[in-house]
Amino acid sequence: MLPSNERLTRHQFPLLLANPSLLVVYNQLGTFKYITTEFRKYAVITSSKHEKKAVVRNKLRRRVYTLMGQAPFGGILYVSKQAYMMDFDQITILWHALLAKAHKTTK
Repeated sequence: MLPSNERLTRHQFPLLLANPSLLVVYNQLGTFKYITTEFRKYAVITSSKHEKKAVVRNKLRRRVYTLMGQAPFGGILYVSKQAYMMDFDQITILWHALLAKAHKTTK
């Protein structure tokens, strides 16, 4: 899991969402909102409407945080409802696809 100094705090979260240079990409893993500056902080949002059990939500959050350290830019990932049923290999493939899509939009 990512160290706490690389995760967004509650105070930084609304500031990132209010940024006018925020870009968005999505796939079956979820929606990734990011900025291309040197800002490298991350957040994973899991909804209790999608999965009632906190154990499952936290397990997915920890899995995605391990992958986020490889991202070249910071952002927020809103996890989709389908992602709770995926194993780690599928999540990894979808995360790399999401990063590739984000990399294309920044060029």
